[in-house]
This record gives sequence, C-alpha cells and structure tokens, in this order.
Amino acid sequence: MIGRHRLGVDALLPDNRGAALAVAEHLVQLGHRELAVISGPETLTTVQDRLGGAVGGFARARVHW
Repeated sequence: MIGRHRLGVDALLPDNRGAALAVAEHLVQLGHRELAVISGPETLTTVQDRLGGAVGGFARARVHW
C-alpha cells in the first residue's frame, strides 16, 4: 500500500522519512558529496516522506544535492 496508512488494524509500517534520513547520512559519512534523488510522483505521501528525510540528511551534513 502506497501513501498514508489508515488501516484500522495493528500493522508494522515503514519509517520512510527516518530510513531516507539514515541513508543520506550514511552516504555522506562514506564521503559522497555529489548526490541525487530519484523518486516517483511527488503527490505520493511515501515519496514526500522519503524526499523529506533525504533532504534533511543532506542539510544536516551541509551537502547540496
């Protein structure tokens, strides 16, 4: 399921923002400085969360993408 998850049942859901933040920070720690993000339509909340996390990670490391 893509987007906001309002299932009404117990479920394990991904932390898209946190995962993208962790990936961005890890890439920067490895020494990468020229980074890009390839994603789907920005209307999807999953894409918004992942992009927000990646941008946050790059910003914290002061890396332009």
